[in-house]
Order: sequence, then C-alpha cells, then structure tokens
Amino acid sequence: MAKFSRRAALAGLGASVAVPFLPSWRGDSGYGVLSRAKAADDAPKRMVVWFGTFGTLPQYWTPGTGADGEWELSEILAPLAPFKSQMNVLTGVNMVSHMHSRGGSREGSTHSTGAAHMLGCGGETRVHPWGGGDDGVNVATNATFDHVVVDLLPTRPSRRFGALVIGDTSDHPDSFSLLPGTGIGGSGMPETLRWPGQVYDTLFSSFEGSDTEREARRAGRLSALNGINASFRHLYDRVNAEDKRVLDRHLQSLVEIEGRLGDRSYCVPPERPTLTSDTVGGQHHWPDPNGPYRDMFQLAATALLCGQLDVASIRFEGRFADLRTVIAPAWSEFADGENSHGDMHAYAHQTWHNHNGTQLWKAAQIWRMQVFAEFLQTLQNITEENGRTALDNTIVVHVSEIMTGLHDAIPHQPWGYSQRDPCCGPNDETMYPKGLPIFTVGGGGAGLTTGAHHDLTGDAYYEHTGKYSLNELYLTIARALGIDRAALPTFGTPELCNRLIGELLPSDSRAEF
Repeated sequence: MAKFSRRAALAGLGASVAVPFLPSWRGDSGYGVLSRAKAADDAPKRMVVWFGTFGTLPQYWTPGTGADGEWELSEILAPLAPFKSQMNVLTGVNMVSHMHSRGGSREGSTHSTGAAHMLGCGGETRVHPWGGGDDGVNVATNATFDHVVVDLLPTRPSRRFGALVIGDTSDHPDSFSLLPGTGIGGSGMPETLRWPGQVYDTLFSSFEGSDTEREARRAGRLSALNGINASFRHLYDRVNAEDKRVLDRHLQSLVEIEGRLGDRSYCVPPERPTLTSDTVGGQHHWPDPNGPYRDMFQLAATALLCGQLDVASIRFEGRFADLRTVIAPAWSEFADGENSHGDMHAYAHQTWHNHNGTQLWKAAQIWRMQVFAEFLQTLQNITEENGRTALDNTIVVHVSEIMTGLHDAIPHQPWGYSQRDPCCGPNDETMYPKGLPIFTVGGGGAGLTTGAHHDLTGDAYYEHTGKYSLNELYLTIARALGIDRAALPTFGTPELCNRLIGELLPSDSRAEF
C-alpha cells in the first residue's frame, strides 16, 4: 500500500466533510488532523441563548463534585441528565460589567439593569420610557451578543432572519436583546414573539406550502452527500482494516442522513397553533394550563433545523402555566397562607425566609428544566449532513439576570448579581452562591469541549468575582463558533474581556485570544 498522506486525504474529501477520527491517525499530529477537519466543516453552526428569568436556588442548583473530579447533576438540573455528556456547568462566572459600571458597588441593582448587562456586558445603561412605569426600562448602550454573533456567522442563503427573541412576557420589560437604532420606538429592543401563533406567523407563514426553498436546500445537501460518499470510497481503498471499520460506521450514518433528507419530515413545520391568549382583567391569560411553551419552543427548534434562523434568544419565565396543577402537583402541601397566591415571580422573592415558598420555587425550576430538555431533544433527534446531531452543531447557553430573586435582601452582593446562600443564618457573611446560573449544552461539533462541571471561582477583577467574566464566556463561544479575533477582538467592556475560558476549548485552541 502506498504511504498514507493525511493532507491528501483531507484535500480529497472536500470542504464540507466531517472526517471521523481514524485509528491510524493517532500520534503527535492526530488532534491537529481533527482540528483541521473541524475547520473545514461548513455545516451550520448555531447559537441559542436561553434566559431563565428570576434566577434559581443555589442550594439546589450547584452540581456536586467529588475529589476524583466526577460530578453529579443537582436536583434542579436533573431533567438534563440525557445531555450531561454534552453540558458544561460553570460555577463562578459573573456579570462583572455590571459591577464595573457602578464602580464595584452592587447597591441599587434591578432586574432590568441585570438583564441589560446579561447579553450586553458593557457600558452604562440608560433609562428608556418604553414600557411605562415611573422609571421606564434600563437599556444598554451597545448591541447584545446575539445580534453581534448573527452578523458574524457564515451567511446561509436559506437563512431568513437575524437574531429573534421568543418567549413569554415578564414583569420586567427589559433590554435582554438589543440592537441600537432599531426595535420598538427606536429603543433597540426587538419585539418579543410571545405566543405560538405569533412565532408561527413570523417564521413559517411564507415558508408554509412552498416546496421550492425546501427542495433547493434538500438538493444541495444531497449533492454534498454524494460528493462525500465518492470521496470516502476513494479513501476507503487506502486505509487499513481498522480504519475501514470506522469508515463503515460513518458511511452508514451518511446513509441515514440521506434517508432523512429524502423524506424531509423534520423540516416540515407543524400546523399553525389555533389556541390564542385571552385577556383577563387587562392581563394576558393562556387557556391551556400547560401554557404556550411546548408549542412555542418546538416551533423555535424547527426554525433552527429548517435554516430559518441560526441565532435564537429565548426568555422563559413560565407564568402562563398553572403552578397548582402542572408545575407543582404537590402545591397544596406547601400552600400555607403566605404561599397560596401561585405567582411565579413572588416565589422567587420569598425563598429567603420561607421553606414552603422555597419548595414551590424549586418545583418551578425543575419544571422549567423539563421543558428545556424537550427543546434540546428536538435538536438531538436530528442527524445533519456532517454526521453530527443538530444539538452538536448548536451552542445553547443558559443564563439569568440574577442568581436568586432576592435581589433586595442584601445591599452588597459580591458574587455577580446574586445572594448569600439561604442555607446560612442571617448573620453569616461567609457563604455566597458563587456566580450566575450558567451552563452550556451542545457545541461539541462547533468547537467546545463538553461534559464537565467547572469551578471557576478564583478571584480576578474584583474581590469575590470569579476567575472569568461573562464577557469572556461569550468571546469563548464566539471562537468556538468560528468567529476569529480579526472579526471580534473583544466583547463588551474591553478591560473585562482579557482571556478565553480555556477550560471550554480544545488544548490547541486556548492560546488564540
């Protein structure tokens, strides 16, 4: 057999091929081969920002980690067990830009200012009158990360939308997603798609019933697969028996992909949801006790799979589901006089001093993760043309504007925008929830290492702020999505964006800032 050339093999496979790791490629340069293969892979890369409003409960959130480095999902994160190997839970990443904008002080913080920094990560916020009320809405002064990323990702001809915001209403109409100079009343805030029918009409009304675009996309993917198959056959004759077994498995996966592309079932949107919201007492009301979420988030996942958009910002409060029956079936067990109202936001605030309220808020958190897991499973179920699942080609990052809803309980909050652990006594100043409730899911095919709980609580910018800023998390995600330093040298407040989170990147990618 002629001497095997990795370079020639890769060149022969073409620009759109995800090359499996072959046993004969082990050695000093093996990882480099995989890295070059990833760089050549032009399968769609996507990002989803999942905003779990009002924070969580630190004592039920943080994973347990043993001395041997093994880790276990916490009670709240347990519904995500099928995705554990694809997750990174980050303890100690904080909204340092919020502290920086206030000179290190945490006094006087609000939900909306936290949300303005959650994806903006820099600059002062300003009050915009949109939304009503005495104080209006805190609006950041720079474009948020979702809008930055969508303009830097490779443009797919089929993508019809930029960054969209999908989700339910909130007690705080804040600038979670912002593109200055656009949006409602020039505020820069895009309209949030709040109901399944609205999501459908925006994303699929012109898509429905038209086969032309879908057929062109399918034909292009099938053409790419035909080229891949031909290239693999050429490679097949040049490798040893062990490599052939690996290629056999990979070729079988390509056959399965071809079958999916042939029937196109995964890219046909469901029928338009017919249920609509009611208005009761001047407030929106959803007649289904399960709320609109499963329909709404299924449509969002389908839009990502169908190439309608590559970046989605999803805000999930859950206020339109019935807490008494759907979210917390044991609600009556904890519904004492103080906890009989069934209001999601109020429970987020009551957990400081009230055990029953804590149990109800924990149930709400677990339910939110169950709904989130269904969204992830939709992406996991589809194998795309590069042999990876759609979830593997997508980086989903979960964030919140706070660690807990008790933002008024303590004037000085040294860990990001968070509170002292409720397990501790009122005079105990030693225990703090370390960082915001942040984790990522997916993205292995997009360049992230996965499957770990990372304790990043070392001091960096201020006392007790953690090793990395939220700015640096987003810059790391940008690099994993293929956005290089020339396109995005930093993000948000520059002095708070000085490094990549190397723990999330392959070893040969960590030096590139």
